[in-house]
Amino acid sequence: MPELDSPIESRLFLDDSPPPLAALFLIKFDQKVGYTISWKQSLKDVPLEGVVEYKSLPSGLHNVKEDLVYFVQDQYAGVSAFINRPAGAEERNAQFIAVGAMVRLGDGRLGRAWEHAGSLKHLARQLVTQNDNLSSLEEYWDEHKAPSDSSGESSEDPISPFTAAQRRVRPISSVSLAPPNQTLPPFHPAHTILEYLDTFGPLLFPLHRAALLRKRILFITPPPMKLTCEYVYDLSILSSLPNSLSSSLPLPSPSAARLQPLFNVGIHDIPFLSKYAPTKGSQTVQPSVSDDLGLGWIACTSDEILAMKPQLYDILIELPHPDKSRLSSTAKLQERKEENWPILKRSDTGAVIKATQRDLRRYRTLRRALSPLTRLSTAHKSDLRQAVEDSEEEDDEQAHLLYTHDYESPNAIGDEEDSLRAGEEKMVERISWSALAYSSFIWWASAGEKEEGLQQEEEQDIQLLDDLAEIARSVADSQGYHDGDDEEVGESSAKGKGTAEVEMAIIAYFHRITKEVFESCIEILDERDGEAERAGDDAEEDVITFGDDELRRCGLDVWSEGERNFIKDFMALWFERAVEVHAVSLECCGVKIC
Repeated sequence: MPELDSPIESRLFLDDSPPPLAALFLIKFDQKVGYTISWKQSLKDVPLEGVVEYKSLPSGLHNVKEDLVYFVQDQYAGVSAFINRPAGAEERNAQFIAVGAMVRLGDGRLGRAWEHAGSLKHLARQLVTQNDNLSSLEEYWDEHKAPSDSSGESSEDPISPFTAAQRRVRPISSVSLAPPNQTLPPFHPAHTILEYLDTFGPLLFPLHRAALLRKRILFITPPPMKLTCEYVYDLSILSSLPNSLSSSLPLPSPSAARLQPLFNVGIHDIPFLSKYAPTKGSQTVQPSVSDDLGLGWIACTSDEILAMKPQLYDILIELPHPDKSRLSSTAKLQERKEENWPILKRSDTGAVIKATQRDLRRYRTLRRALSPLTRLSTAHKSDLRQAVEDSEEEDDEQAHLLYTHDYESPNAIGDEEDSLRAGEEKMVERISWSALAYSSFIWWASAGEKEEGLQQEEEQDIQLLDDLAEIARSVADSQGYHDGDDEEVGESSAKGKGTAEVEMAIIAYFHRITKEVFESCIEILDERDGEAERAGDDAEEDVITFGDDELRRCGLDVWSEGERNFIKDFMALWFERAVEVHAVSLECCGVKIC
C-alpha cells in the first residue's frame, strides 16, 4: 500500500470519540426580529451573539427542508443542522430552527466538528416538534462540553489553525493510506471526493492550479450548502502540500502549506474577507505577519452580493442549481450532463477559466482508472436507481454521473472510443491552430507515429495514478462501491461507512501532481543556477527560461497561454524567481511554420 505523503488528518480513522464542544446553541426564527439564539451554552469568550445566527443560516436556506452548514469563526469550527417544517398560520406556515455546535480548530480543517453532525440533526428533528423541551440540549452539552475551570475558561489556549497545521507535520512514514478494513466515519466531508471529481470534470485541474497559487476562491450556489461546504474541504485537502515539500520549502507564509478553508461565509464576513490581500499577476501582496491570515482561502456562499464584489476574491466558481428533479429520468440526466457544469471566472477580467487539452487527456486517464467503480452489483444498481427516482428530500446528494447508465458497461481501458460526458468539451480550450499545425506536421514527418511529447505526457499521467486503478478494481470487485453519505448514518454506527481506500488514493494522486510541479521546478532551478555559477554569473538575478520541455516536465500544457502565466506566477510565489516562457515553435528549412 503506497504512503500518503501529506499531513492529512489520519487520526480520523482511529478516534471514535467526537471532539469536546466549545459551544452548543439553538436558533429559532422570530416573526418580529428574525433569527435569534433562543438557547446557548459555551465556554468563556467563544463568539456567539451576532455571529452564529448568520454563519449557521445562509441566505435562501428557508427554501430547503434540511441542511448541514459548516463555518469557521476565529479559532473555532462550527456545524449547524437546519430544519424547516410546516407550521400553523401564526408562524407563517413554517417553522425554522437550527441546532449548532462549535469546537476548537486544533485538529484538522474543521476540528472534527462533523463528528457531531448526526447528533445535531437528531436534536433538530426532535426540537422542531418539541420546541419547549430543551433537556436534550442540556444533556448533550453536559456530556460533550470541553473541560473548563471554575470561571468558565477553557483549560487549553486557543490554537491558531495555521499553528495547528504546522504541528500536524510529521514524518512521511507515519502517514499511510488507510488499510483495506478502514472506513471513513459517517458525515466525514471526504465522502464527497468522488462526487467532487464528477462535478468538475476536467476543470479539476485548473481549479487545483489556482489553489496551488493560494488564490482566494469563492464558490457561489443556492442552498442546500452541505455539499458545497464539503467541496471546500475536498479542495483544501487535495491542494495541500505533501510533508516532504512543506518541511523543506522556504514557505512564503507560515500557513502556505495549505489553502485555508473558511466554509460558509456571508455579507457579515465582508470586513474579514477584505483583510486578505489580493494577488496581482506574478506579484503576490502578502498580509502582515501579525494578521496571520495566510495567502488565500476557499469559501462558499449563497449571498450573490459577495459575487458582485470582485475585490474580495480572485476566482469565482458558479455551481449549477441543485435541482433534484433533473435526476428523475434518463432524459433529464442527459439534460443535466449537457448543461449543468460549474463556471470558473477570474475576478480581475471576468474571463471564464477553461481546462486545457492536456487537462482533458489527464481527466480521461483518471476516469478510466476509476471506471471499475461503475461495475456495481445488480442489487446496488437497482437500489441506486430507486433512490434517484424516490429522491424528494431537498438536501439529498446528487447521484454520481460515474454511476449513470452511460458507464455501466465502460469500454476497455485504453479504448480511444471511450466517450466523455456530454458537454465536457465546452469546458476545455479549443485546440489552437499552432498546435494543430504542429501535430499534423509531426504526424506527416513521422509517418503516422504518435508525437513523442504526447507519449511522454501519457506516461507521466499513468505514473501519477500509481495503484489507483488497482484499488478501484479491488473495491468494486469486493463489495460494489457505494460512496453514499446516508442521512441515517448518524443514527446508526453500523451503516453508511464507506471504505477509505479510494478517497485516500485520490488524495495521494493529487499530491503527486503537486509534487511533480514543485520537484520539476526545483530541478530546473538547480540546473539553471548551476549553469550560471559555472559561467560566473549571479544566478539569483537571472531570469529562468522555460520552454516546451520544461513545461512538460511540470505536467503543463505547452500550447496553453494560461499554463505559461501559471508557471510565471508559481515561480514568483514559491521561489521568488522571474520566468520567461518561450512558446512552442516549428521550423522547416529555416522557415518558421508555427
